[in-house]
Amino acid sequence: MLIKEFNQYTQKEYTEITFSPEQEERICSRISGDTVVKLDLVKTCIELIIKLARWYSVENSVPFPQLVQIGILAIVKAAEDFCSSDDVGFIDYLCGEVMRAMIKYSKPYLSN
Repeated sequence: MLIKEFNQYTQKEYTEITFSPEQEERICSRISGDTVVKLDLVKTCIELIIKLARWYSVENSVPFPQLVQIGILAIVKAAEDFCSSDDVGFIDYLCGEVMRAMIKYSKPYLSN
């Protein structure tokens, strides 16, 4: 997965962030209506988002603060869209969605 390429920019690998099946179920069942769960999820993953945004900003000259904001919104959206019946784990799904959101946001910057 793409995230493994970012290890040179991170102090720890994203795989150190883990969610048990019970945590994934709690996130999936409560995320849409529970602001506290959303905030807890963002707090858990903010370091990862900052590292991804820093890497992507440096590599593509896209404003770092905007990438962090996009990443935070992508976390919440990914949690709302995640289906635990898939064969992919939540953290892998989340990282993919964050990177897709950052890439989509940066297209106008890359076309100039």
